Amino acid sequence: MWRFHRYYIKEFLINLLLTFVMLFGIAVLATVSRATGRAQGLGLLLTLRLTMYWSMSLIPQLLSISVLVASVFTFGRAASDNEITAMRAAGIRPIRLLGAVLFVGALVGSANAWLLHEVIPWTHYEKYRPTKDAFKLLMINNKSRQNQWELDNFQMRWGKGDGAGRYLDVDFNVTNDRGSQTGRADSLEIVYDEPEDALILLIDGFDGEITRNGKTVPVKLPGQTTLAFSIGLLETRNRRDEGMHDVSTSQLVAEVDSGVTGRDWQARWLVGDRIGNALSTLFFALIGFPIGVLFRRSGRMVSFAISFVPLAFFYGLVFLGQGLSRRTEDWQYSLLPVAGLAIAAVLLTRRVFRQ
Repeated sequence: MWRFHRYYIKEFLINLLLTFVMLFGIAVLATVSRATGRAQGLGLLLTLRLTMYWSMSLIPQLLSISVLVASVFTFGRAASDNEITAMRAAGIRPIRLLGAVLFVGALVGSANAWLLHEVIPWTHYEKYRPTKDAFKLLMINNKSRQNQWELDNFQMRWGKGDGAGRYLDVDFNVTNDRGSQTGRADSLEIVYDEPEDALILLIDGFDGEITRNGKTVPVKLPGQTTLAFSIGLLETRNRRDEGMHDVSTSQLVAEVDSGVTGRDWQARWLVGDRIGNALSTLFFALIGFPIGVLFRRSGRMVSFAISFVPLAFFYGLVFLGQGLSRRTEDWQYSLLPVAGLAIAAVLLTRRVFRQ
């Protein structure tokens, strides 16, 4: 009997792998333009890293869809080749096929749970926050496409670039721990001081004002002046504050228990949503089995098209649960989608076994 289960497990896993690779490739292509737009001139490796962050955040959904499609194809093929009919003729109940479904569903669901609780919050945090290396590469190599930088502690606009790290006809405003310096310069060059982990501004022909200790003084310096500030102070204007989606489930539960979140029902809803999405992988595998068997005579493409019905049903319940949770401030509606999916899986599976 183990050989029998192993045969379907192997076929199931191969179909799952092929489907996931195809869907993940599509996801990467779909996120390239978005990541490139946010990178606005980053080097190739950093652009690829942002692309992978955006793509990785889609992996849990892609795994669930892949499990459903693989289950439909695996058992649809078995039914169309009359393997299930032969099993019944041999006195083997088709319910034994659920061993392969449950094994693969539980295996992928466990991986999905780990991703949702630990990995995805980290990628969600990283994909909105360019690294210090990105700032260095952007500014030193003169890679902006709009002739301007807009950072919290450093704003600069220039007429044209003059090679890597050098700018001509510059208007800028720099803020550091000692105060601020605002004005215009004939040219400005940016170099990186590695021991101090700081950017050094070499300013020629400064004409503007300097603020120190709350006092502003107009200054005009025809020669070269130097200004340094830590890269750690650089933060993009559109940087997001850390939110609940950036926090792992274990940390989120600890914050709820200690009462420091201030939004307990939202934190509980997010934990429930992650649990529901992890469990949905198992139930999608179970639903794929009866779909493949019931529509075996219609062909694989029809079965594949029918598999989008439970997907639409699940994500419809997701949006419904979100709306009900916001209206009632009750986190338990986060489990509505997986509960509906479980009921659908039981009803469809019973129908197959009654035939």
